[in-house]
Amino acid sequence: MNITLDRKPGCEAEMHVEANADEVREHQNAVTTKYAKLARVPGYRPGKTPAKIIAKRFAKQIQEEVEERLVNEGCKTGIQENDIKALAVRRIEQAKFHDDGHFTFTAHLTLEPEIQLPEYKGIEVEAPIVEVTDAMIDERLEGFREQFADFEDVDGPLSMDDVAVVSLKATLDGQPLSEILPGIASRFDGLDDYWLAMEENALVPGLAPKLVNMNIGETRDNIEVEVPTDFREADLQGKTLVYSVSLTGIKKRKLPEINDEFAARLLPDKSLAELRDFLRENMEDDLKQRRQNHIIDRIIAHLDGQISAELPQDAIQRETQRRVDMMVQNASRQGMSNEEMTQRQDEIFAAASAQARRSVKTSFIVDRIASEEKITVSQGELMAEIQRMAAGDRRPIKKVIKEMQERNMIAGIRDRVAFTKTLDFLVENAKITDVPADQLSQGGEPNAS
Repeated sequence: MNITLDRKPGCEAEMHVEANADEVREHQNAVTTKYAKLARVPGYRPGKTPAKIIAKRFAKQIQEEVEERLVNEGCKTGIQENDIKALAVRRIEQAKFHDDGHFTFTAHLTLEPEIQLPEYKGIEVEAPIVEVTDAMIDERLEGFREQFADFEDVDGPLSMDDVAVVSLKATLDGQPLSEILPGIASRFDGLDDYWLAMEENALVPGLAPKLVNMNIGETRDNIEVEVPTDFREADLQGKTLVYSVSLTGIKKRKLPEINDEFAARLLPDKSLAELRDFLRENMEDDLKQRRQNHIIDRIIAHLDGQISAELPQDAIQRETQRRVDMMVQNASRQGMSNEEMTQRQDEIFAAASAQARRSVKTSFIVDRIASEEKITVSQGELMAEIQRMAAGDRRPIKKVIKEMQERNMIAGIRDRVAFTKTLDFLVENAKITDVPADQLSQGGEPNAS
């Protein structure tokens, strides 16, 4: 076979393959012989039909199989001869049998990026010390205390730290907010019997303080609220909303005492001391996981900054689409309307694309290190991961394995385990310096698990 390779930007290549007439004839004879052994032709015993009759009767099927064999052989030979790592054969074009008997085609390939690894052992990382203080436990208990708060009706006037029961309407530029921004208005306008915590940033920052000293049954109109430029709702940033608020009730929080009785509401039959021990253990586990995530983030960031490489665009596109789908699903679960998502589609796509590029690059870097260190996944490790997944879903492992085999998921799970093992290898070989969490020199707080 005569094979030429034309490399393209973005980890792509075109491979032009020509099989001479003798090679084509060899495959034609092999396929025709196979059909002759298996075919049943009236008037002939199985395996005794003349080759010419077989070739004529099954001409279309034979040619299709010969083409498939030549394409497979050509791609395999071309990849080996050019010593390239092909991730995928994206498509085959211009496949043609010529009058003189030779066959040609062009294969479009996606290549593995060429990554030159820097020194990846001994990467220096500052990591937060895992320490759970009594003050941290106290703060967690206060959070639970807020969750278990009772509310009692009180008379006015309304003060900060109360909870106001209100009906409110909002306008923007003299028009109802529901007409200008229907996609988000339901969260800021036309609310009846709404419980508004009298806190500076409740609902819209600056609204609650302007309701102080209201009495039940009172209505205040033309309350102007300037929305901060960093407000969570982009469509309202920097705008001035005008509210009309009617106060229908005032409630005060009644917080429970933190004692053994309170502890038993959280952990049945446990004392306050036992609850504190339970919280300490769980908080330590959480901080350890955050520490591990922080170390991994810093190692990956270091390698990412040291490595420059072209990435396969089709891999980035697939990962981008996957992340867009995830973002849309999450936004929908959080109550974002289709209209809002349409308005933000450019923002969503840009964020997904940036994340996808980092993710794809990280994947190839880690895979390259795994290859360099000969990190593999044993059958036992693979089965342990599948067992963990099955236990998490509370499903029989045999059923899970069968479904994974049917959906061709096993290889992906093996890759994921190898990825995790390689990250663990990098962490084990890093030079880690313990520092208090508030003294990390770079990278900020570790990501939550």
